[in-house]
Amino acid sequence: MRSLARKFLLAFLFYLGAQAGAYAQDVAGASDHPEVGRYQGAVIDFYSQKGYDELRLPTGPLGREQRDRPDDWQVSLEGKTTSIRYVGPASRSVLEIIRNHQRALEGNGFEIVFTCRGQQECSPPQIPTFWDAARAGIGLPTTWNSTVYLVARRDGPEATVWVGMIGVEVPARGENPLMPNLAVTIVETLPMETDQIAVIEASELEQTLVRDGKIAIYGIHFDFDSADIQPQSADQI
Repeated sequence: MRSLARKFLLAFLFYLGAQAGAYAQDVAGASDHPEVGRYQGAVIDFYSQKGYDELRLPTGPLGREQRDRPDDWQVSLEGKTTSIRYVGPASRSVLEIIRNHQRALEGNGFEIVFTCRGQQECSPPQIPTFWDAARAGIGLPTTWNSTVYLVARRDGPEATVWVGMIGVEVPARGENPLMPNLAVTIVETLPMETDQIAVIEASELEQTLVRDGKIAIYGIHFDFDSADIQPQSADQI
């Protein structure tokens, strides 16, 4: 009987260890961005990277009269975009986490463009416009009253790097400790690759048709909701 109880205890401890290990593991394919790093003990549970995208980040507080004038308080960015969400470590405040990131960014040559805390500094209550822009499409708990936000930039010879981060806290409840959530957006404003639309020469088209029996033709544009071909398609046709 004692042996059975011991086996049960060991199995239970193994289960707890496995659960803790699963929680402490980043989502598959994720990694820290070299310009940002992570607060020790945080875990990545969302990660996305795009070679080219466009988005806006707040560079100042949102006033009630600016709600429909995004150019007054946002910057429009285009380039390589990395989106990361960190969870934890438990019982650490979002303010402590972002202040640590701020210090690291400043040490890495970044200029802090804007930082704010809570509804008094970031945005009027009951207006989600600021929070939606700041999280840049990354899902977060809606405990906006605990928000801390920061945006920084560093100009370089090849690209300007922007870092936006917004953090919120899930309050402690019962046996669950306070849990910080941090959304980090990094935009490297590299120019988009252009001149990617090619005109196929007739001789190449003929060779491909003979070889494959088919060919894909790009660069033919139509008017919206119409069969009329636009003039810039003439060379391709």
